[in-house]
Amino acid sequence: MPVSRPPLLVVATSARAIAAAASTRFMPLTIDLFADRDTRACAARAIRVTPGEDYSLPYAPVLAAVQAMARACASRLPAVFGSGFEAAPELLWAIGRHVDLLGCDAGVLRRLGDMPALAARFAGDAALCMPATTRDAPALPDAWLVKHDACCGGLHVRAARAADSATAGRYFQQRIEGPVWSALFVAAGGRCVACGAARHLRSSPAPRAPYAWQGALNAGDVPLAAAALERCGQRLAQALGLRGVFGIDFVPRDGIPVVLDINPRLTASLDVYPDRGALVAAHVAACAESTLLYSRSAARPARGAAVLYACRSGKIPEAFEWPGGVADVPHPGSAIAAGEPLVSVIVEDQSGDTVLARLTATSRELARRLAARGANLLPHDITITTVGGPDV
Repeated sequence: MPVSRPPLLVVATSARAIAAAASTRFMPLTIDLFADRDTRACAARAIRVTPGEDYSLPYAPVLAAVQAMARACASRLPAVFGSGFEAAPELLWAIGRHVDLLGCDAGVLRRLGDMPALAARFAGDAALCMPATTRDAPALPDAWLVKHDACCGGLHVRAARAADSATAGRYFQQRIEGPVWSALFVAAGGRCVACGAARHLRSSPAPRAPYAWQGALNAGDVPLAAAALERCGQRLAQALGLRGVFGIDFVPRDGIPVVLDINPRLTASLDVYPDRGALVAAHVAACAESTLLYSRSAARPARGAAVLYACRSGKIPEAFEWPGGVADVPHPGSAIAAGEPLVSVIVEDQSGDTVLARLTATSRELARRLAARGANLLPHDITITTVGGPDV
């Protein structure tokens, strides 16, 4: 008799990456803003909710969907969350009354919503550093970025301008040059281990929001001692109360990570981890049982995922033939606005260079097929590279 998979509810702006990773060990149930083709294919049940302003998670519809999922489950339903709760910790708290929420609590999200305070807290720390971060507009803005509180995904980030002034809800962060990486950790029972790191990707021509999340490449080792990365994760977990899987974006500098952002949750970079199913299982064990069960596999193929953004508005053609290797596929006839994410392209191969070449080739093939059907949603000369240099 086959052993049935236990249910696991995934709630996020886009649930696909987490649900796909979880599906080898759990029976995913999803609530998100898209319920796209791939999400429906891996989920036992997928509920789509209409987004709020700026694609935020709408409080009442999400809570009603969670209650419906919980009622349909014979026992208390375990749940994990992805992006979308950074500005809605009260929604996370409300969800936790109806399901067993496995992850950081609403208090952690509130603390992470004030990056200038976090930068001050970790000033002079031996395990990590953070860029200069302030609420005040810099006198010389050329080397600074403007970011908004409690946001994720990078769509809100832009270069600072001379006309910028201090405004509630946003802050200024010094721009750090160099290769940008994401790392994942899992924390449980006072311990924390590094699961790996991946280089950030970018596409050329750049999307309308050039600092938006454009994907990652898991190939080779980060130019930082493994012990240094682990010390950083341990310090953050202890200081901020992080548990389960969490991620950071960073630039290696002088033997320690310069931490740009902290994500207290399962992240989209799961896509580039060949052992992503084990990562979700480790997250569940860490949060449900305070048990650290993750052990990184010794050998990993190179794996990359690139997010493609629409360069102009249009609709997905009916009966469209998608090339292999794409994910987050929208439904036929879906309206896509300029600047919105269109699809992801995911490739696994033996080397980072080969992965980048295949990501580029698939992106261009997709642009060609869409244009042939009258949907010029992508540039025809897309090139996928790593952020901060070509070394992979």
